[in-house]
Amino acid sequence: IFFRLCMALRLSCDEWRCISDYVQTAVLSHVCRQTWRALRRRYLSWHADCTNVSEMVALLEGDPAVRSLSVKCNAFKDDTTRPLGELRNIPRLTSLTLDLEGSPIGDTGVASLSALKEARALKDLHLSLVFTRLGNAGAAALAALKDIPSLQTLVLGLEFNEIEEPGAQALATLRKAPSMHILSLNLGLNGA
Repeated sequence: IFFRLCMALRLSCDEWRCISDYVQTAVLSHVCRQTWRALRRRYLSWHADCTNVSEMVALLEGDPAVRSLSVKCNAFKDDTTRPLGELRNIPRLTSLTLDLEGSPIGDTGVASLSALKEARALKDLHLSLVFTRLGNAGAAALAALKDIPSLQTLVLGLEFNEIEEPGAQALATLRKAPSMHILSLNLGLNGA
């Protein structure tokens, strides 16, 4: 073990960042002080509710260290999702996962997420909007995500909502995103 630790300590911060980007996890930042200094805040996984989401976004806004963010959102309502749209202001955010499953945010709440279209570095976006009372207007708002210039992967979990044919047609326009490689839409058990 001594020899492995010595070898690890010889790696530069840039080498640690490359390794961290490859494995895409925060685990390496907890190995030693050197990796903590090089990798902290690079890959984050947080839990948020309507009482602390604004504070969370304020802490992250403009932070160039953050590359990947996963947020489990609990008990959100339609007017409490607005701060999540401000995540677009994290300059180097390349991967974002928002889990709003079961929160009754409706079309109004989902519309505020369309502000993410201004996230210039975002490559991977995963939104779990299962059972959120999303309708056709919310689906049309999500279609604006095709304007994210570097978006390569978009995964939308939209099961158990109220999306009908007009909303599905709006979501179909997502395939026109300029850099899109993977588009996954789960529209199971929808309709009014």
